[in-house]
Amino acid sequence: MPMAKIGTCEECFQYGRLTPHHKIFKSEQIALRDCKENIIYLCDSCHYSIHHGTNGYGLRIKLQLDFQNYLERILLKEYFTVEEIEKLLEIKYKDAYKIVKTLKRHKGNLYKREDIIREAMGGKIITESESDINE
Repeated sequence: MPMAKIGTCEECFQYGRLTPHHKIFKSEQIALRDCKENIIYLCDSCHYSIHHGTNGYGLRIKLQLDFQNYLERILLKEYFTVEEIEKLLEIKYKDAYKIVKTLKRHKGNLYKREDIIREAMGGKIITESESDINE
């Protein structure tokens, strides 16, 4: 995982010390720990808020929805191989396999788009009603 750095928070745009944060927690999907799109740099205040703050749940859902939308943008067909998932998410083969290992295989060694997204999201799809918490 990347280390802390100095820069602008990707959430509140405050300049200062930044901490890398996984949009999909490692406890929810360890296979995404090195996926660049799953990591966002947050200031200490925003990072604390996600884990301990009163507004943390809304920010967490917002970041998860952002990652879910990313998956929907890059997974453009109905079925994928492990190798395609590896390349699209820019993760190791063993991590791509961790995402699909419990999924039903279709047409040989292909995995369904919706199943891949759900598994990558830690088993849960973010709905519109959940994302409304931020507004």
